[in-house]
Amino acid sequence: MNAKDIFGIILRVIGVGYVGYGLHYVLSLGYVAMHHNASAEWSSFDYLLAGVYYLFIGLCLLRGSRYVVRFAYPREGDDDSRAP
Repeated sequence: MNAKDIFGIILRVIGVGYVGYGLHYVLSLGYVAMHHNASAEWSSFDYLLAGVYYLFIGLCLLRGSRYVVRFAYPREGDDDSRAP
């Protein structure tokens, strides 16, 4: 495995963490909605927004990690920063 592969795996692991965190917020939303015991700082809508945000970021990292890796590690012939 080279650095490019390891970087892709790290991005996917972070994406899985974000998806798990988003599911935590969505499940907390269900709990708060059923038991009506939201904390003073967070409303049910706040749990929904946080859950959707983390799920979106996590899924983007899981599905789009190859584009980030391709941007971070361009192919040898694709380097446009060379002077003429």
